Amino acid sequence: MRRGRKYKCAIVTGALLTAAGLLLSLWTMYYASPRMVCSKHLALHVEESAAVHLPLRDVTGEKVYYLVNITSTAPLELSLSFLSNGTEVGSAYLGSHKAHVEKGSLTLLSVPEEVLIILNCSSCEVRGSVTIRYSSIDVDRLMLLNILLTAASLGGVALLLYGAYNYALLRYSPPRKLALERE
Repeated sequence: MRRGRKYKCAIVTGALLTAAGLLLSLWTMYYASPRMVCSKHLALHVEESAAVHLPLRDVTGEKVYYLVNITSTAPLELSLSFLSNGTEVGSAYLGSHKAHVEKGSLTLLSVPEEVLIILNCSSCEVRGSVTIRYSSIDVDRLMLLNILLTAASLGGVALLLYGAYNYALLRYSPPRKLALERE
């Protein structure tokens, strides 16, 4: 039954490799997700108009998510402008309200370097925060992770099938006897 042990070992190794591929794929999804956070807390007096800069570091994707939670003493016109090399690559106009609790996402024209928070009101006190979520990945690391998870998954499934098929053949097929032909 040494061959039976060999096939059982192939099944266990295949299952472990498949599980490793699955775990690598989950970690890769986390790595590529918009997990970087940049926040700005605001507490200021606005006369007519104010602009607050929020620099973003190591952004690699065009998709950004924002969460705005701002209150003011008078109706406040609020917009977010995303800039790259001083050029606007996307914006979100959030209306004119006393309280802004907004959340959403934007797909920009290119990778942003900073966010300009534009506040307009006649005269008001503004308090709150603006949070931007974005992804920051190293493309070489992501490619290596994808290669590793693909190799682990395919190798694991191949070993699992090889071991299971041959173990089933060995275990459940009738034994064959070699017979010599007589002349």
